[in-house]
Formats: sequence, structure tokens, C-alpha cells
Amino acid sequence: MTPQEAVKIAAQFRAQKRKLFGDRVMLIRDESSTHFGFIELPDQIKKFSGTVVLVGVDVDRTKHDVKIGDRVLFTKYHPSELVLTLDDDTEVSTLVMHISDLYVGWDSPELTNQFAVECEALGVGPNDYAPFIT
Repeated sequence: MTPQEAVKIAAQFRAQKRKLFGDRVMLIRDESSTHFGFIELPDQIKKFSGTVVLVGVDVDRTKHDVKIGDRVLFTKYHPSELVLTLDDDTEVSTLVMHISDLYVGWDSPELTNQFAVECEALGVGPNDYAPFIT
């Protein structure tokens, strides 16, 4: 799944008023990605990269600068896999983990802008998504 597809799914989650509790993040693995910013990922690390689609309600924003649309590298030991069904009955495999299990992330203004556009197309007002992208 591409980061652009993950952000589109993130907008659908926000439109459905889905929440993630605690200091957790939900992400979708970027299986087809070989580049992460300016770094080329070795094959054994590619499976540990993803795009953030939900951020927990208890994540301390002053301590962690993670937001929807960020691309991240994560630990292989603690993610929980969760399969969700979207409105069009397609199933999406997501990973849920503690924010402390993220190693490094890259801010992606293009993905953040795409998320805002997708939310507005689904009728989600700026007040509903702005806290998750700033």
C-alpha cells in the first residue's frame, strides 16, 4: 500500500469518527516503498516502515511530534495487527503500537495536505481533523 492510499484511508477513519485510545498510533505498512525520504531501505527493513493513519487521544504532542500522514520506521517486536473493514467492504490490515515503538519519522507536507483534502471531500470539517495534522 502506498502512503497516498494510507492517507486516503486515514481520512475515511476520521469521517467514521474512529478514535484510538491511549498513547498509541495506528499505521499501515508501506510494503512497496524502497525509499524513505532520502534513505534507501534495505529489504530486511522495508517491512518495518509505514504511514500513520490514527494517533491516540493521549499522545503528548509536546513530547511526540507524530501526526497523520507521517512516514515512520517502527520496531518489529510489539505491533498488534488489526484488520478493519471500510465502508466499501474492503479490508485493510493495520498495525497498532505504542508511540515509543517508533524509531524515526519523516514529516510529509504533501501527505498532510492530501489528508486535509480527502477529509473535506468526505464532509469532515477542519475542526475534526486539524488537531491530528498540526
